[in-house]
Amino acid sequence: MKALVFLCVLSWVGAASAAELQVAVGAIDGKGGGTKAIAELQTELKRLGDIRIHTTKELQRAAADEGVADRLPDDARALGRLCAYLEIDAVIFGGFAGGGRRGPGDLRLTVYNGGDGAILGEHTFSGKPGKAFWRHVAQTLEPDLRRGSRYPPRAVAPPPPVTPEPVVLPVEPVPVEDVSASTTAGKAELLRVRGGLSFMSRSFEYTADGESPQFTDGGIRYESSMAPGVAIEAELYPLATATDGPGRDFGIGVRFEKTFLGATRQEVTLDDGTTEEHDLETKHQHLTFDLRYRHRFGEGDASPEISAFAGMGLLDFELESNPEYRGTSYRYWRLGLGAVVPFGTPLIGADVRFQFFPSADLGDTVEELGDEASTSGFGVYGGLVSRIGNDFTAHAGFDLTALDSDVKGKGREGRVGKSAEDRYLGVRVLAGYQF
Repeated sequence: MKALVFLCVLSWVGAASAAELQVAVGAIDGKGGGTKAIAELQTELKRLGDIRIHTTKELQRAAADEGVADRLPDDARALGRLCAYLEIDAVIFGGFAGGGRRGPGDLRLTVYNGGDGAILGEHTFSGKPGKAFWRHVAQTLEPDLRRGSRYPPRAVAPPPPVTPEPVVLPVEPVPVEDVSASTTAGKAELLRVRGGLSFMSRSFEYTADGESPQFTDGGIRYESSMAPGVAIEAELYPLATATDGPGRDFGIGVRFEKTFLGATRQEVTLDDGTTEEHDLETKHQHLTFDLRYRHRFGEGDASPEISAFAGMGLLDFELESNPEYRGTSYRYWRLGLGAVVPFGTPLIGADVRFQFFPSADLGDTVEELGDEASTSGFGVYGGLVSRIGNDFTAHAGFDLTALDSDVKGKGREGRVGKSAEDRYLGVRVLAGYQF
């Protein structure tokens, strides 16, 4: 009885396996091909239903063992024997051709029968690879794949010759789906990273109260030199590839900037009305963290994109130890809007951003100004952006950050402030990658 049940189970499993179409992707060559392209096509083929995918490594390993790896897919007999051994009904070979800086070019694929290695169909696809692009490819190949079989076709006696009368049928043009627009519009980058050089200068003016024992009727004024440094920016959209809905456009952003070799010319107004100047070593770093939302208008890489963000920033400006002023550290909240507007082509466009700082906390460094300070500010960025090919970008622009403080009470060594104006002017030249 147990043996009978076991045989029934085996026959059921065999029938279920036989009901599935056995498919393999042999190779997708050229720029834009390789493992990633094969995996994306395999994913969309599985979505068609009743299809079992044999891995490309399995096919390549078996071809190497049989010594026919360099003869596929041109040797139909060798391909047919290999597919029969692996129980593959249809196999796909092809690659990208004619690519350049703007993309990988056209994708040309051929479907081969698993039984005898004969060609079941040949197709050419144009467009930018993406989820919608590979879905279109899989749906186009499906009719040819369904005709594939791991068994060679049986010989059938030819029918007697018949001389049919000529029949002329009307031919209607077959609509061809343009996937280039849909794939471009459907692509949402998962990660954007850019880094490069930054240059920053700072101007600061501190006005003391008339009753202050230091800087009476005066204050501190200075200009820092344009100091070189580095800047890194990153945006991550975790749901970009997991959904086609609005959730894919929510993400997080981080920017870090640090300058080196800076020097500050400090001008101090003394109690007797005279002034003194000092050159002080300067350190500056800036970190921001945001929650972001982006939205692209229209289709294609040349379409405008807007973004909104909310988060916080940490800005530290430290001077060499001196009795007058040692620097300030800001911890501020920020709200902002941005826009990227290509000039008719993704190769060049405008990149503008505006941000508002409703409040800032100076922490312990407030004692450099007074007992307490009410601080707010804004930031403006304007520059150019270029998208080169599919994934590379270049950015260059100017950045102005302004913070104003109303100061009250006594700070370090009894100083009493009235106001402080802080201005940061930066220049950034960055190169990036996005995918």
